[in-house]
Amino acid sequence: MNNLGSVKTNFTAGQVSPNLLGRGDLKIYENGARRLWNVIIHPPGGVSRRRGLKYICRAEQATRLLPFEFNTEQIYLLCLSDYKMKVFKDDRCIAELETPWSGNQLFQLNYTQSADTLLLVHPDVPPKQVTRNNNEVWLISDWEYYTKDDMIYMPYYNFYQKKPQLWASGTSGEITMATDADVFLSAHVGSYLKYQSGLVKITEVRGPRDIAGTVIKKLSATGKTNDWAEAAFSDARGWPVSVTFHQNRMVIGGSRDLPNRLWLSKSSDLFNFDLGKAVAAKVKKTVLPAGAGNSEDFANRCLNCNLCVQNCPMQIIKKADGDYPAVHIDYTDGFCDYDCRKCSEICPSGAIKRLTLAEKQKTQIGLAVINENTCIKCGLCVMKCPRGAISKEDGSFPLINANECIGCGACQNACPVKAITVMPVEQQKIL
Repeated sequence: MNNLGSVKTNFTAGQVSPNLLGRGDLKIYENGARRLWNVIIHPPGGVSRRRGLKYICRAEQATRLLPFEFNTEQIYLLCLSDYKMKVFKDDRCIAELETPWSGNQLFQLNYTQSADTLLLVHPDVPPKQVTRNNNEVWLISDWEYYTKDDMIYMPYYNFYQKKPQLWASGTSGEITMATDADVFLSAHVGSYLKYQSGLVKITEVRGPRDIAGTVIKKLSATGKTNDWAEAAFSDARGWPVSVTFHQNRMVIGGSRDLPNRLWLSKSSDLFNFDLGKAVAAKVKKTVLPAGAGNSEDFANRCLNCNLCVQNCPMQIIKKADGDYPAVHIDYTDGFCDYDCRKCSEICPSGAIKRLTLAEKQKTQIGLAVINENTCIKCGLCVMKCPRGAISKEDGSFPLINANECIGCGACQNACPVKAITVMPVEQQKIL
């Protein structure tokens, strides 16, 4: 009997997991090896021994090495030290730049690369990009977000459950702005405020309720309004700690004040974080988890990740197939547990704002309504209400106090004749 064998033509599959040994039917088996040690795999498939070490230069203090691979022929090494970066190629330093990161900050850097641009983030430093213009011309610069009609489409966020009112002294040029609550910090200087359809860059913080700024995009009005938001990332709020690419989108998040929030750019438009507007005709007014605000705001922020659906202990958050918002609360088989805030804890986008338990217990997400044609006056709803929002006198129908009812659905779920329905509210509020 002749011995049969095969010729190994390439090793492009790399080292094969022991779990795949014997899987001769797989292409990876033919193009891999059981063990590769101290060798370099070449793109055509062959291997050669790894070269030994060679002295290039002396590292300066704490140093972090980052790879930069433009293509298989143009591979660089970025050597970061205390406020400096050196770029190496083919055993020589081809560029040297100043950086904003100290030696103590280097190992908190996160990075990702797209083509000839390396994106870097640190929680205490504005995000930067390292750009290769040609072999020996390298630049470090701030991120430049997509701009259209003077609006800068960076991430914006409302950091307040009960948003203070804000008003302005004018619609263009240098203006002052004021609010009815302590909002501003000295670190807000340089950050942006989206005021209705306009945009203002803060130039001076005169006090916790007063600022001066430069209008970037002309304001449509100056009166008191709750329709405003500030830049999600700033010296006052912290900078992103993570960055990556997913399905042709840039994903950033995890700042100091928004530790569990993710922001996704538009597909194939990496620096465009325009949330757009949900089509009004498609947005349905429905009961939403506490912290969602209103249906349109929620629809614009929701990533349709279904984490709230999957993790609701009471299983009352349901997916809305093809509708906006993407989820809603269904009290058919349950109610919102008075002592639960799981959905606000796990929402990655801020569509459901994080609430304390005390805030959640006072957030009105709906309003119970009693159908007196069906009600049998049993009083079970009175006993089940966790807030004492329902009262009843002997022989009378129950009465619901709209200033105390939070719409948790405990009464609807308990009613034996289905005489109670929780109706959505226009805007959630803390009672």
